[in-house]
Amino acid sequence: VAGGNILVGSGLTPAAIAHDLARAQQRFMGMKDTASQILFDPDDVAYTNMHCIYPKELNEAFQKLANNEFMRTDTQNITSESNYLKGQFKLDPNTRLTSAVNWFIVLEHEYWKAFVSRTPSNEGELRQLWADMNNSDQARLRNEQMSYADARLGLGPWFPGVVIEVTNA
Repeated sequence: VAGGNILVGSGLTPAAIAHDLARAQQRFMGMKDTASQILFDPDDVAYTNMHCIYPKELNEAFQKLANNEFMRTDTQNITSESNYLKGQFKLDPNTRLTSAVNWFIVLEHEYWKAFVSRTPSNEGELRQLWADMNNSDQARLRNEQMSYADARLGLGPWFPGVVIEVTNA
């Protein structure tokens, strides 16, 4: 899609964030595959399928947008409008984000995922070993019991088209 998956933000107020969510929805609807076929139907990019990941500094604005009945969309007007986004999208404040003004929208889709997780078919389960005096020289020497466990899996990026970063300067 033109512009890719980075969207220049409109600001950090609840009204600006609502505007950016609408722009992101339009961006998702414009994404095409390599054969120029549209990837997402409008139902796929409904606000209920959007998961917002934002820094702790934006928590107040996101909470207001997600929970308030009314919202002021125009600072020049004292009349509020009904908040059509109340309870529509998922919130996830993240304390590990390094920017205090940039945030992300992850589209929750049935097929397309941001990351892929792969477990080997023969070793996908947790492997455990209990070591005690009966089966371990180290346990006999130290007079202790030990538990060893591991799991094998692969995790990697799969489709970045379900993530949009909203950048604010």
